[in-house]
Amino acid sequence: MMIIERFFPIGEHIMLKSRQGCNTILKSWIPLDSQYTVAVFYNLELLKIIQESKPIITLCCNAGKVYVNQKGNLRGYGAVWYNTGAIANILSIYNVHKIHMINYDSTDGHGLTVHKVDGPAMY
Repeated sequence: MMIIERFFPIGEHIMLKSRQGCNTILKSWIPLDSQYTVAVFYNLELLKIIQESKPIITLCCNAGKVYVNQKGNLRGYGAVWYNTGAIANILSIYNVHKIHMINYDSTDGHGLTVHKVDGPAMY
């Protein structure tokens, strides 16, 4: 399985790397994932205003079915699901493209550019 490291640090640049066999995801990383349709976080330090949510969401993932009933607010993005049992903070490319234009450049470093209000971020 190839892991795409896609960082979306708040107020900083975004980086993209592709690595085979990576099994370490840092707590501060926020990968953009093309398979997810929701945003899920486990790092409480990145979120504000954690609260119970109705309805509950059911995530189907490597851990099987996971039920999540809390949401938090990610600055510069909005509401994300909060799950202490998750192994990564993940944003959905599908949802990010709703608020920021995303371009893929396969010629120079195989990178994505997310065009944010404060200017484009790319690596």
